[in-house]
Amino acid sequence: MTSVLAVDVGNSRVKWGVNKDHQWIAKGQLAHHEIEMLISHWDELKNISYVIASTVSNHLITNQLNCIFASFGFKVHWIASRSYQCGLKNSYNYLQLGSDRWAAMIAAWNKFHDSCLVVNIGTAMTVDTISRNGVFLGGYIVPGPFLQLQSLKFNTQINYVTPARYEFFPTTTSSAVHCGIVIALTAMIDKSFQLFYKHQGYQVQNCILSGGGVELIQSHIEFPFVEIDNLVLDGLIVIADDIFQSDPK
Repeated sequence: MTSVLAVDVGNSRVKWGVNKDHQWIAKGQLAHHEIEMLISHWDELKNISYVIASTVSNHLITNQLNCIFASFGFKVHWIASRSYQCGLKNSYNYLQLGSDRWAAMIAAWNKFHDSCLVVNIGTAMTVDTISRNGVFLGGYIVPGPFLQLQSLKFNTQINYVTPARYEFFPTTTSSAVHCGIVIALTAMIDKSFQLFYKHQGYQVQNCILSGGGVELIQSHIEFPFVEIDNLVLDGLIVIADDIFQSDPK
């Protein structure tokens, strides 16, 4: 496989990586307001033959990226969710499913080929379920840790200061907010496990955590999991492989 530039445009950050022969040879990320810095980062890239990207951001950011792509002469394949792709069947309304979630699940399915709980903790937290026979059953979306904190900050009189440690029974308001967010997010994951077993009749075999908020909750997860950085980028490479196989041109 030739060198592929994969780009994941999230709600607040842009992540990218260059993959050659199924190995990452370069990676980076930056905030939306730093997007022009991609020019200096990508100016050092050599022999990029294909660009594949996912976006859940607004048109302004996407248009800025398209201008940057054009300045390098890159032709971009923007992915969209489908009813079936790369061995994964989609039960969700694919017209409403974010392409980042779809790419992440394709990465998970193609890595494990078994039942998965795919958790991404970013601006929003998503918890998505894949059956052992390769069906995306559905998933949940809740505000991520930052959005939960911002909601309290701007809609209440709570005075929040980042606490130094986690407490089982918080005794300060800052700790109560911090620990409450952690428990809310981990409880969502726990409940998803329970619902999967109740309705599918077997336990989820793989739990994958990804996203910038993983560090906040990982020590509070009470079942086995694997952390995979940039799961969306991995999925984009799987999709690129599939495209090459179906149309080598």
